[in-house]
Amino acid sequence: TREGFRQVTVAGNMYFSDRTLLNAFAADTQAQLLITLINTRAAIQSGYFNKLVIDIPQMKVTGFKPATSGPGEVAVPVQARGVVDGTSGYSIQFTQTTTWQGGY
Repeated sequence: TREGFRQVTVAGNMYFSDRTLLNAFAADTQAQLLITLINTRAAIQSGYFNKLVIDIPQMKVTGFKPATSGPGEVAVPVQARGVVDGTSGYSIQFTQTTTWQGGY
């Protein structure tokens, strides 16, 4: 049986092209995390693929330890949690689709 409320937690390394998430963490605000995964190895029909979108509309960063070491991409360990978004009404949403218009 389930006890308590659902909790959405995120942990991993993120690569950054700008300071958007760092600024959100410093300002103690939330930001959207939108991940799109497309399986290009196994076509469902010639040239059409499955796609999974993971949407956390309000992600609150709880741990952020940037360590830079010269030029190039920077991978930073990040911990975060999803917060219920007042507009969408969810803290995480998974959407699976295909690029085939015939659909399944």
